[in-house]
Amino acid sequence: MTAPTVIRVLPEEVRRHISAHQIIERPESVVKELVENSLDAAAQNIDIYLEDGGLKLIQVDDDGQGISPDNLELAVERYSTSKISRVEDLNEIHTYGFRGEGLFAIKECSKLRIISSQGGVAAAVSWLGQNLVSKDFCSRSRGTTVIVEELFWNVPARKKFLSSTQAEFRRVKNLVTAFAIANPEVNFSLTHNGSLVLKFCHSVDRFSQVFGDGLAFSEFKSDRIKVSALVGLRSLGHFGPRLVFVNKRLIWDRGIQKAWNEALAQFIKNDNDICGYVACFLNPREVDFNVHPNKMEVRFVNPELIYKTVYKCVSSARLEPSEALSRNFRPSFKVSFENNYPKPPHSDFNKASSQLALEVSQPRPQSLFNSQPEPKFLGCTEQGFFIYSFLNEVWIVDPHAAEERWKYEKIKEELLKCKDIQTLLCPLEINDKLPEEAIEVLSYHGFSFDEFGRLIKCPIVILEALNWSISDLKFAIESVSYNFEWDKFIFKLAAISACKKSFRLGDDFTQPEAVELGKKLLTLDHQVCPHGRPFKFILKESSLQEYFQRI
Repeated sequence: MTAPTVIRVLPEEVRRHISAHQIIERPESVVKELVENSLDAAAQNIDIYLEDGGLKLIQVDDDGQGISPDNLELAVERYSTSKISRVEDLNEIHTYGFRGEGLFAIKECSKLRIISSQGGVAAAVSWLGQNLVSKDFCSRSRGTTVIVEELFWNVPARKKFLSSTQAEFRRVKNLVTAFAIANPEVNFSLTHNGSLVLKFCHSVDRFSQVFGDGLAFSEFKSDRIKVSALVGLRSLGHFGPRLVFVNKRLIWDRGIQKAWNEALAQFIKNDNDICGYVACFLNPREVDFNVHPNKMEVRFVNPELIYKTVYKCVSSARLEPSEALSRNFRPSFKVSFENNYPKPPHSDFNKASSQLALEVSQPRPQSLFNSQPEPKFLGCTEQGFFIYSFLNEVWIVDPHAAEERWKYEKIKEELLKCKDIQTLLCPLEINDKLPEEAIEVLSYHGFSFDEFGRLIKCPIVILEALNWSISDLKFAIESVSYNFEWDKFIFKLAAISACKKSFRLGDDFTQPEAVELGKKLLTLDHQVCPHGRPFKFILKESSLQEYFQRI
């Protein structure tokens, strides 16, 4: 983002359209305004320094366009900006800042000093609250330095609402991280009390630095919008924040969060399991940033388009376990293997596998890591987890969750082929009154309802998937009745059916069943069950070498 360098005070007709006056609430608010100004000035290097969480000192250095000495005093006046000049500009905002209130609000509640240069002579101006203290000339390379000291020195009431020093610093740290993700071409650093805490260089993969490895990237484009998403789950070993951007601006939007949650509903236990980012890019005329003083809330011209596009984008992401799970692996249970695994009777197989032990006199076991094209079943733990070797990996598998995922995918395919219809012996009464759009969608796919809203006909394939359980059918319909969508309904049915048809952890099993499950694992794109639990833990041979410092 670039901006003209000439600063002007906005005319009265533009001021009337500006949202409520901006207030500095905490150090995070100051850093946000100053970093946004640096980005608007096309800075490529931004360095932030804090002391005592930002209450004692906030300093932001950049190498942007700078401010001319003639404009430096004007820059801190209310409604003075170089970003817009007409009311019409509010409908096409291409910069982070546009109201001309940020520096003015900071000046009101701190001791402020600005040093700036456009490549020639640098000017330095200091204020104490509203009062101009000094203005002089100095030497500085192209760019701007803003120093904010003793925040809220003249507004002690605001300090009462602040958190601890560390909590305030964490807010700033999270904010700088978000700026770094949205602007990967810019170098950022954050120093607190003299210690370098964050450093993002454009030559280093900052996405792995923030979120870990193995996240799923997805992108969806249309004529009106482009959405890109980097999606991770903490249950798969990913970490980091959960961020939403619109035109590179960090925002919070209920509709986007909801689309994100619902797109991953089959993989998560709760919303806190999600990490990563969703970034929307659309014409500035399609979004209004002039809604709230802190510009974190926006208003879309077509929120339904945003919701559907985000849902499609996130849904298409293919989630995989992070290698961090393997790297951080510390065995907490004991398991051993035989060279040649005999096929035991059905009822004694678990018992036999849990009693295996290596004796000193026994020959050395074969390598766990094999190069066979199919997973090799090695045994199971006392708790019932299956263990396979495949290529240069050892898999520890939750058999119930793994089979549940495999059956879920198969049942989901069958459910999408609703043809033959079955009349119910007794009409099924739905507790929650279904909205008209839900009845319309269900009717289109073969369901029928009587005049009282009771279900009287249903596709046979759905009843077969649920083992003809009318109670499960009723539960599935009621659980997705709000904001009903056919795909979500099918996913819910498939999850219920797969869970009930999969054997439980610790159940008796035969060796062929365990071998067959290993083959099924190769066909799965997702590594979590429909309820969001991971079913496969991967231990790589390279991870063992790294752990034992052999590489």
